[in-house]
Amino acid sequence: MKATLKQYQQSPQKVRLVADFVRGKNVNRALTELSFVPKKASSVVAKLLKSALANATENDGKDADTLFIKEIRVDDGAIMYLNATTSTRTWNANPKANKSHFSNA
Repeated sequence: MKATLKQYQQSPQKVRLVADFVRGKNVNRALTELSFVPKKASSVVAKLLKSALANATENDGKDADTLFIKEIRVDDGAIMYLNATTSTRTWNANPKANKSHFSNA
């Protein structure tokens, strides 16, 4: 089953550390271990895994105990950069990258 998260505002390098930690593990074991990881991205990856687990059990009727993480990918997204004008400062999206897109299959 597949779940996707887009436009997550954290660097892909930091999210990949957590994604690499859970890749190839049983879903229930990965969720348990993620609760002890002291990284900001661990709660977001856990939420994504719970979504993929719910999709697999509800839509496909799979058993939650037999599921494992086959693929988890973290890609680059849009960069946020500071555009300083004369009186105000605004944030604009740049198409190069500092947000994360990641999916779980």
